[in-house]
Amino acid sequence: MHIRVLSIVLVLVLMFTLTGCFGANNRHNEYVDMLNEVSLLMLSSGADAETEANMVAQVWGDAVNNRRSNPNTQEFMQGAMVSGRVNFDLALGNYFRSPLSRERVADISRDRGLVQNMIRDMQSYPVGFERVYDALLDLHTAYIALTNLATNPTGSLQTFSSARSAAISDFMVAHERLQTLMPEKR
Repeated sequence: MHIRVLSIVLVLVLMFTLTGCFGANNRHNEYVDMLNEVSLLMLSSGADAETEANMVAQVWGDAVNNRRSNPNTQEFMQGAMVSGRVNFDLALGNYFRSPLSRERVADISRDRGLVQNMIRDMQSYPVGFERVYDALLDLHTAYIALTNLATNPTGSLQTFSSARSAAISDFMVAHERLQTLMPEKR
């Protein structure tokens, strides 16, 4: 009789232990999946932000330097002439009103909202993910800085260009750090 009771107790303890382990593994794996998803979304959207910021800098630079023959920016220089020179405010305005810029900025803004919601959902992380979560927040901060530059450029061409280079570099360093700390699925 004691052996039977002892066997039942051992089976129950084993079931609870395994269920707890599987539950912990499931939570671990789900969180790794969420980390991969949000980092991939930030990487893709960050690439769009980099493209947009680079195009803003190119239009701005070509306008300031009165370059009207660049095929990438030529259409934005049309109608931006004032006293025989390209007015950079008008050229940038032409670019920001273009379908290319408007669509890209809309996509970046949409993705930024999705990322924000995902980050909010990831605040409760499994044990052992503290450093990974900190790296995720660092990447998010760099992502926001980069997307802000792309969607709302400010300053002079020189300060914008410097901020753009720094934001792109900071974003890539933060992404690499997160990838280095990213745990494997169990």
